[in-house]
Amino acid sequence: MQSTHFCCLLIHFSCLAGYDALCYNINAGRASVICLIMGTIVLPFFFPGFNGHHFSLLQHETEKLRNDIEKMRSELRYEMDKVTAGQRLDLNLERGRTREELSNQSAETNNLTNKLDREIHSLRAQLEAAKYEVIKYCIGTLVSISAVGLAVLRILM
Repeated sequence: MQSTHFCCLLIHFSCLAGYDALCYNINAGRASVICLIMGTIVLPFFFPGFNGHHFSLLQHETEKLRNDIEKMRSELRYEMDKVTAGQRLDLNLERGRTREELSNQSAETNNLTNKLDREIHSLRAQLEAAKYEVIKYCIGTLVSISAVGLAVLRILM
């Protein structure tokens, strides 16, 4: 086997004693899993140029990548919290605007109701005054007609 045809990915699992390496064969554009290597004893067998220095470099690189992943996770969490907080703030502002608008509409409705009540009261007062005037003129007309009728009756008798 030639080591140029293999691509090795080392993944460290804290629950295992060593490192796991997945070796892939990259012939003709296909990636097929060749073997799973556990521990440090089998690595030099598959990779003749592999030594402890390479292993420590790989270990260092793995730790660096793990730190980068943690950093990205924390940045992602921070950004998600920031977006969530922004959405909460927008929601609270919108709720406040809606409450204020509802309050303004309620005050306007109360003002219109009071205005309508005043106009209705005014119209009722005018109706009562007109009714009083009509009754007054009706009584005056009846008294006048009665007086004319009695005068005609006195003349005829």
